[in-house]
Amino acid sequence: MPYYLRNPFVVAFEHSHKRLLTLLNHYIGQLEASKSNAELVPLLDEIKAAYQQYAAMYESLISTKGLRKGETSRLADTFKELTAKLRHWKLLVMLEYDEKTPEYISIFPGGLSAFHEGSIDEQILQVNAFKGRLANYPKLTTVLDEATAYASTLQQVRDTQQKQSGSADDTTEELNASHNELCKIIYSHLGWFIWKNPSNPDFIEKFFPYHLLRTYRKEKNGNEPDEGDSETLTIAPASVKASTLSFTDETTFSFYNSGHVALGIFTAADANATAPAGIHILQPDDELEITAVELGTAGNKYLLINNNDANTAGELEINIIE
Repeated sequence: MPYYLRNPFVVAFEHSHKRLLTLLNHYIGQLEASKSNAELVPLLDEIKAAYQQYAAMYESLISTKGLRKGETSRLADTFKELTAKLRHWKLLVMLEYDEKTPEYISIFPGGLSAFHEGSIDEQILQVNAFKGRLANYPKLTTVLDEATAYASTLQQVRDTQQKQSGSADDTTEELNASHNELCKIIYSHLGWFIWKNPSNPDFIEKFFPYHLLRTYRKEKNGNEPDEGDSETLTIAPASVKASTLSFTDETTFSFYNSGHVALGIFTAADANATAPAGIHILQPDDELEITAVELGTAGNKYLLINNNDANTAGELEINIIE
């Protein structure tokens, strides 16, 4: 498709609802400030209605993801109890049946390791099968009662976790549909501004700032195209990396964490400086606008990014906006 026919908002915000919300907040704010111009009022009304629905869906997704994360953690904690319980149950079984007896082998046909093999649901099935085998041994009533209670708890936690996962998937699907619709609306608004102001790009840029729309594309060699005022850095695990951008104390940076780990951002007089305490931490999919002097001591010449994660590389998009 020719470049001029591509919706730039779909391209720029394909992977981030938060970045689209950031642009929409700016755009709506500019429309609010300019609504004395009667021509802008219909644009404001249309985008606000769509934005409110989209923002509500996004908040719902964040809440649902939080619940899902909590239930997933609860499920993991419940599974952690299994190893200790198996040791305990094994000892109780051995008080009645030696390890080499047919009874013991029937109760633990695959040994204790079989309980930790396969998917979560397969492991739950192993516990339920164990409970079923115990029913054949009246001497092991205590073990049966304990296994039954644990299996019930495990299944309840799993059911709740799956319910939250399903809710998150449903919310994500609805949010993506709203996301696409908003991108169409704001694209049509951009066309209106271009139609009305073809010789005044600065006025258009006030409503659609380039630093909020910029998309980052790596060249085939993995490097970022040199635009002088922006770059994307990949920060190796457990390392600090220096930006190549030049700046003064008054320079305003726009940062976007496009990776999957939290990153620390600071300035220093030495390119090899280690991260000090109290640096600005930017979480994944978060943005930050800040002046250079707020990131360190006045006169510092190096912008440094710290990745504390020992296993995962980070990625940070940097723009100079003033």
